[in-house]
Amino acid sequence: MIFFPYDYSLYAVQKGFLIDCYEDLPGPFAHSEEELMEEFMRAENRMNQDPHEEKAMALVNRFHRYQDGISSERLLNDLKTC
Repeated sequence: MIFFPYDYSLYAVQKGFLIDCYEDLPGPFAHSEEELMEEFMRAENRMNQDPHEEKAMALVNRFHRYQDGISSERLLNDLKTC
């Protein structure tokens, strides 16, 4: 993942965030189109190696309660009981 928060300051003022994007999001940040292209090139050179994998899993564990692979089944069952 590459984050390109071109409207970060505007969004932060108008809406706010639930997390600290720069601390919690797993991936590099690009602040210009030039930086974005540089990050694409870096990602292509890394192929199958994710230096942000540990941070990504921390975010998944923080926000995703169910990680058992049966979320669709659970949703279907919940809808049946409505």
